[in-house]
Amino acid sequence: MRYVLNRGRLQEVMSKLRRKGYKPKLVWMSPEEYLRIVMGTWGYIFPPRPESLGRWRLLDVAKYSRVRRAFRMGTPLPPLYLNTKERLPTGEPVHDGRHRAYVALSSGVSKVPVVVVELV
Repeated sequence: MRYVLNRGRLQEVMSKLRRKGYKPKLVWMSPEEYLRIVMGTWGYIFPPRPESLGRWRLLDVAKYSRVRRAFRMGTPLPPLYLNTKERLPTGEPVHDGRHRAYVALSSGVSKVPVVVVELV
């Protein structure tokens, strides 16, 4: 399987970030690499087991299931997001896409699209 990128959503995200003063770029990386970066303080668990991930609050079980269903149907998905310049209170970088990364990883996808931003 491969990650089907929603190109319209990609353009929306890139435009919005440019207006905010960021310099976004699209990078293709492995789901493992993305999860290591965003889950660095927690560590990431594979294979994902929704029943235990929900208990540890690393993933929302319902959201994981919805993303997995959309992925298997071939629905175009938005790119993942990573801002290495800003941190959440828990220490990891600002990000969006853990559920999509876990689904891609469990589906054998080798590369996922990630919008990486830096301040200009």
